[in-house]
Amino acid sequence: MKSSEHVVRQAYQIGPSDREKALGQRGQVLWFTGLS
Repeated sequence: MKSSEHVVRQAYQIGPSDREKALGQRGQVLWFTGLS
């Protein structure tokens, strides 16, 4: 896949663990399989 000049990485001041503490939430993934 070609990289785009319009997509750039952002330098965030806080990390995922800081965000979890601030929001009082934990990030999770819910994966549905077998659905058609």
